[in-house]
Amino acid sequence: MKRTILVRDAAGERCYPPDAYPLALGGDGADVALGGGERVLAYIGSERDHPFVQPADEQSLVWHNHQQLQGSAWLKSGDQLQIDRYHLSWQVQGDQIILSVSSTDVAATPRLTPPPSPPPQQDGTGVLAENPSAGRPPRHGLRWFLLGMFGLLLGAAAFVMLATPVNLEIKPEPDSLALRGLLPGVLVGDAFLALPGTYTLSAGRAGYRELRRPLEVRYGEPVLVRETLRKQPGLVSVETSPQGARLSIDGKAAGQTPLLDLEVEPGRHLLRLEAARHLAREFELEVIGMQQRQQLNLTLQPDWARVSVKSEPSGAEVSEEGRPLGRTPVDLELKQGTHELALSAPGYKPVQVRLQVRAGEPRELPLVRLDPADGVLKLQSEPEGSSVSVDGRFQGRTPLELELSPNTSHSIRLTRAGYRAANIQLQLAPEERREQTVRLQPDYGIVFISSQPADAELLVDGKPRGSATGRLKLSTRVHSIEVRKPGYQSYRTTVLPSAGFSRNLQVVLQPLGGERSQTPGSGANSQLKLFQPSGHAVVDRRGGII
Repeated sequence: MKRTILVRDAAGERCYPPDAYPLALGGDGADVALGGGERVLAYIGSERDHPFVQPADEQSLVWHNHQQLQGSAWLKSGDQLQIDRYHLSWQVQGDQIILSVSSTDVAATPRLTPPPSPPPQQDGTGVLAENPSAGRPPRHGLRWFLLGMFGLLLGAAAFVMLATPVNLEIKPEPDSLALRGLLPGVLVGDAFLALPGTYTLSAGRAGYRELRRPLEVRYGEPVLVRETLRKQPGLVSVETSPQGARLSIDGKAAGQTPLLDLEVEPGRHLLRLEAARHLAREFELEVIGMQQRQQLNLTLQPDWARVSVKSEPSGAEVSEEGRPLGRTPVDLELKQGTHELALSAPGYKPVQVRLQVRAGEPRELPLVRLDPADGVLKLQSEPEGSSVSVDGRFQGRTPLELELSPNTSHSIRLTRAGYRAANIQLQLAPEERREQTVRLQPDYGIVFISSQPADAELLVDGKPRGSATGRLKLSTRVHSIEVRKPGYQSYRTTVLPSAGFSRNLQVVLQPLGGERSQTPGSGANSQLKLFQPSGHAVVDRRGGII
């Protein structure tokens, strides 16, 4: 976030815009006045909208939160700076930063030095009394001093004899060390000397977590401590376009962007950003740690592309999996992947369009032409089971539902054995539904039959028809013929009459157990003659289907 800077110093109050960095701190002509002179003592800069302070040179002494700066340091709300005799306060309030400057000068006071001898005493009259010990050497002071020194040396010798060394191998080298117990340990070089007992070792270094470890010190058993200081978390700020992206770090949710100063452990981490209608983004980030700030500004790519759809006729509804998307012509925003679009319009056949969409690659589909919807004919016949052909192509047997292209005349033919073929011409409008029943007319042929003996019985299709000699009118389909008489071998055959033609069947039955007659036309040699209407025989067949 960009903030304005309000400076309050000896020159009064003034406001600097967010892009005024760097600000010079020093003498005359500097952005922030720190007394007279022309020398610049320090600068306040900005990196990725995060301010920091830096000494102007090696001779400039700058303290940041009571620690002398050797390089630069990030600034946060509440930080204190001391430059020369000036104290600076850095406060962040809303969209504004307030930099207040005050001087640490105090009024000069005379330095008074008392006499080296003790002050004289006064008597009851207020007259100074003479100090009886003045000028006399002390009687016991030297003795007590020598005794004290002896006791100190004796205690030090005893401590050295009883103390156990606590050796330290801590990386990186800490700035501060302490070994606390009933009696604190004494640091000698890189090791402590400590009396037997329970202690707490603490070590600290700027930018690292404080190390605190309990230790048990036993007499005569040296202790070796090997430790590695852990860096403090880094401060990671993440901003995305669009905002509101979900951030996860190493698979754990971290919040929605924008995120400011998110504490993340040092090291390499896997970051993942997800936002609605955008491609997810994964990347690795090396976090520096040690409270150092890292700013990420990322843009997510849309996971959709614009697809233009036109149709003939226009106004067709476009849908996907039953969900309406609009009417043609229309520009659709489709997610990356495979899509099945359906185009439909009243009076027209629906059309399916399959397409592959790639994110960020707009497409314009070729013109989609919709064909007029078929008409539907529900066709029945009497009798049922008639064969149906449309425009010369077999379609099935009645009852039958036919889909016919609209606005076109179709030739429909119905046929069935024993019936005359029926032909109709039909034209349907788009989406028209019609029912029609066709009655087929029976067709007959003539069969003349004679038998020997003449009183033999005739059966047609298993049904008695009287004497086996006479004229039969049969439908033009296959019929079974049987001629029988007790005491004779029965004769069986099939016959297919034809309209406009007559057939002649002559049967001679053979007696049971008797010899077969060799007379032509008898028994198995019975003859069936086919006559044209003029009565002249043109075909002579023996047995089988006639």
